[in-house]
Amino acid sequence: KNTNEKEIYGDKFSVAIAAKKTNRGIEVSKSEMFRVNNSNDWTNLWNDFKEKGNISEISSEKTKSGPKDEMLGSAICQKTTILPNETCQFVFSLAWDIPYARFGSGEKTPKRYTRYFGRNGLNASKIATHSLNAYLRWEKMIDGWQRPILNDLRLPRFYRYTLFNELYFLSAGGSLWLENSKFCSKSESETEALSSKDNLNFWEYCSEDDECGGDSNIIGQFLYLEGLEYLMYNTYDVHFYASFALIHLFPSLELSLQLDISRAVCEEDGKERKMLSCGASRQRKVCGGGPHDLWSPPGK
Repeated sequence: KNTNEKEIYGDKFSVAIAAKKTNRGIEVSKSEMFRVNNSNDWTNLWNDFKEKGNISEISSEKTKSGPKDEMLGSAICQKTTILPNETCQFVFSLAWDIPYARFGSGEKTPKRYTRYFGRNGLNASKIATHSLNAYLRWEKMIDGWQRPILNDLRLPRFYRYTLFNELYFLSAGGSLWLENSKFCSKSESETEALSSKDNLNFWEYCSEDDECGGDSNIIGQFLYLEGLEYLMYNTYDVHFYASFALIHLFPSLELSLQLDISRAVCEEDGKERKMLSCGASRQRKVCGGGPHDLWSPPGK
């Protein structure tokens, strides 16, 4: 529908919270649904937690049949008793499944992870479960990657920590890792069947990514913004800031990005654009010219 001249799309998505028992003495309780703006619901939830250390189901027919715009919440709790000098670890997972990226043109493209988890938008619980089963392996791999550098006393302390801390922009810089056109053309039922199969061999398929040489049919397309103030994807004249990290950590993504740039050299866009420097109009992109970027979120 059209509201205030902005298109609103009905793409399905899901969010999940989950917990994993790390020992037998842990009790897990949950409330699958409560009304956030209803004082009775959240008061009962908080009182249970305060008095008993767990939570109870609050969902009712009123909660399930409330207005569509009513804010609903879920909660999960772990409880245990420990003796003096004992420790206990609680493990939780928060996951969300938003399978499509939408652009200003209205075009939608599935994200790369949907190859393993499907595109129906209802797989947050599957992702949360996967993270709970895999997190120890992830932690071990991250430690094995970082430890040699953090322990290298030849490097200044600030430099060792900066090498890792400044990687945040690869994931938090408006980044998108999209599926390639071959998989985009598959129906939702086909991707569900693929995800059921592929998820069993997730690590083996990840190793295939490392050897693909930037082939977008395998690795997909990686996009990140020049900055949160400059909404352009893969701006090439400043890409060298991130290229060092990508080529060392995710070489197939870096090669894929370079192939995208090289293909764009031969593309042409005849639309006229006004130059900020002089006010004159020029053709947006000529064939044979190096691209400044690969479009932007308001476009496609």
